[in-house]
Amino acid sequence: MIKDMVYELLKFDESKWEAYAYSREPLKGKLNQIQKSEYKIGAENCGCDIAIELIEKYGILTPREYSKKLGVTVNNSIEQEQGEYTMFAKFNQPSTITIFKQVVDKANELINAEGLEKCLGNINVYNVLLTHELFHKFECSRPELYTNQVKIKLWSLGVYKHMSKLACLPELAAMALVKKLLNIEYSPYIFDVIFLYTCNKRKSKELFESICKLN
Repeated sequence: MIKDMVYELLKFDESKWEAYAYSREPLKGKLNQIQKSEYKIGAENCGCDIAIELIEKYGILTPREYSKKLGVTVNNSIEQEQGEYTMFAKFNQPSTITIFKQVVDKANELINAEGLEKCLGNINVYNVLLTHELFHKFECSRPELYTNQVKIKLWSLGVYKHMSKLACLPELAAMALVKKLLNIEYSPYIFDVIFLYTCNKRKSKELFESICKLN
């Protein structure tokens, strides 16, 4: 089942993944399509710029080595946190990343068992999670980043305007960082389905089907 889903996901173009990213945005109803596309491009450029910055400053290193250069502590947790949402990794301010190793191990087993190594470019799934979380290190320490600067008005009272950031933009930027730094050609959002499959096949299939229906 997962093999068929992955091959189908690999066919999707950028417009599909844009729709997926915004499907998870609480404020999507306040944006038109032009704004969505503009913000997506800006966020992805932000992630790519950080990748370029890391390579130019430190050379081509592993995500673990970049983490060390940036003063980020990387912890591996055997036990996966339980809650409303399934977590695969997390960033804690000011500079700690936790990778839930159980997810990594199960994802590697799944990819090997289903023969998905080649179509996924022999990707190291640990590096996918670590690189994604590295973006949040930059996000928290650099208020000037594009993803921190873009805000939309929720409401106003007189001269006061209540503004809010878009939650999906840091995720778009983090995925762009993964794609650029790990040199992969497909959308890293594919791993949302793969990682979820390791712990809940039914929810993974539901997520896959919901992505397929997006326009």
